[in-house]
Amino acid sequence: YNEYKSYLRMSHILKRAIATSCCLHAKPVLAAIARKEPRVCNPDFTRCRGAAVLEGEEDPVLGPDDAYPDWLWALADRPKTIDEHLKNPDEDLFRKMRAVRLMMHKRIQKLKHKFPELSRELKFPTDEEVIERMREYEMERTQHEDKKQEFVDTIREKASAEIAARKGGVEPGRNLK
Repeated sequence: YNEYKSYLRMSHILKRAIATSCCLHAKPVLAAIARKEPRVCNPDFTRCRGAAVLEGEEDPVLGPDDAYPDWLWALADRPKTIDEHLKNPDEDLFRKMRAVRLMMHKRIQKLKHKFPELSRELKFPTDEEVIERMREYEMERTQHEDKKQEFVDTIREKASAEIAARKGGVEPGRNLK
């Protein structure tokens, strides 16, 4: 058995060495790494900037809005809240509820092992408990997003103040608003 395990380990190492050595010979250069000067912004938005993966390729041309599927435009929308999901239940709601229910059930199982005397009191989570936990997650996520946005705003203010100071305008640290 030990010989078989060492054979498997060696074959895995050998396969990995062959795979990486083949990649080293003909490795394409990524366009973002190979580019030395910064890209010029395309003001008429006819090309998808940054979508060229390999060096030497041009950015793809953007087509009219009708040429793209409807679901593509929904990607930029904010995620639905739990209350919006409950008004119009769909597969996404049930998938999220199942994931949260399983996570809660795992926590309950851990508690049952730690405290066997509580095993009769700890039950599988109901739909109401799952929905309440999803609302809590949603609140945590929005608070996190708000803090993130505040952080981004302060960084942008500091950067714009430093840029203005370098150009001889406003002193660094001074609020631009």
